[in-house]
Amino acid sequence: MTRIRRAAAVAAIVAVLAPMAKAAPVPADPAERCRGLLEIAAAVTGIATPVAAGVGPLGADGCRFSELRIDLGPGRSWTVGTLSADGLDFARIYQDRRLEAASLRAKDIQLKDAAVTAALGPGALTLDAALDYRWDAATGEVEVASLSLSGPGLGELAFSNRRGNVRADAFAFAPSFPVLVLIGSGDLAALSLRFRDDGIVDRILTTAAWGLAEKDPGSNEERKAALQQAIQNQVASMSAGGFPDAMVTPLLAFVRDFPAPRPITLTAAPTGPVSMPALLFGEDAGRATPEALFRRLNLTVTY
Repeated sequence: MTRIRRAAAVAAIVAVLAPMAKAAPVPADPAERCRGLLEIAAAVTGIATPVAAGVGPLGADGCRFSELRIDLGPGRSWTVGTLSADGLDFARIYQDRRLEAASLRAKDIQLKDAAVTAALGPGALTLDAALDYRWDAATGEVEVASLSLSGPGLGELAFSNRRGNVRADAFAFAPSFPVLVLIGSGDLAALSLRFRDDGIVDRILTTAAWGLAEKDPGSNEERKAALQQAIQNQVASMSAGGFPDAMVTPLLAFVRDFPAPRPITLTAAPTGPVSMPALLFGEDAGRATPEALFRRLNLTVTY
């Protein structure tokens, strides 16, 4: 029994000290406090520490970085002209490695990534991004007030939603954080998604058509037309799959207007619980079909 008690005591001490070992004091100097965020991001995601030409505080709960470079591995990097972040809980970030709320603004983002080039072609592209979200510890509710990506010659994608039953550990830093966490966890309560094209649809179709050149000897314009028709057929088949015409009809009109569609907006007001992991990744204990899950979403498409 003595050995058991000693083992239990050791286990209890380890349980208390483990979080303390991970915790780090928040630097008193505001600039060092912000610079430390880059080191934390590198440590928990396994990437090289991001480098910024300028690092400084932004009010009492924020930071501003200029000429930021993030290396993600061989041949993959992001450069950001300016990144501002406020609404930060520095104690939570330093001690628990969690980012439970933030307001982020990134300007002049440039991506060097083979996957991006494969999708959008070799031409240069510049993006701006914005993200505002907050997690309520008492209720487990996350509100993403806005998540947007935009760029000249591309367009804009704007997203907002509310979800419940989101655990605190969902906000731990990870390579996929924050976008996948903010979209793909918890139970959906409301959603809005708006897309405005300014050339990105044409870039995607053009690049995809060039990729089919070896299989299809026709012109690239002919291959683009064939791709558009294939997408139309896929959307049209949704009616037979049980999706309501009120959703399929505007989606079909949107696709028919490729390569320069008008803005389109999708909203959801679920009539019952909709698990985001089930909806996006098929992780549904109830084994509901995608059509059934989408019906629960009570979707409205405006085009």
